[in-house]
Amino acid sequence: MRFMLRLGIVALVFVATVSAQQAKPLDTKLPDIIDRMENGDLETREAAFDELMTTMASDEPTHPQSTISANLPNRFIARHPEHADRVKLGLIHLLTNEKLSIR
Repeated sequence: MRFMLRLGIVALVFVATVSAQQAKPLDTKLPDIIDRMENGDLETREAAFDELMTTMASDEPTHPQSTISANLPNRFIARHPEHADRVKLGLIHLLTNEKLSIR
């Protein structure tokens, strides 16, 4: 539970500091991020989750700096339905791994 709260806080910080750098296309970026979210190493998973949230926020059509909300993944998936299954499964696997590591 604490880890999920920590992940949320870290995600908020990263989303708030999204840079205007040119990003790789989603087709090449998302698979790499989601693969790292399924990594056995906690720090790697945390960094990948942060990067996913930053990617989602930077993709917002208006005001990417102010998009911090629980609906961010839903809005991202609505804009990119071709990535919906991969993103959802990545998040499910991340949560499952975290639940197992708490036990």
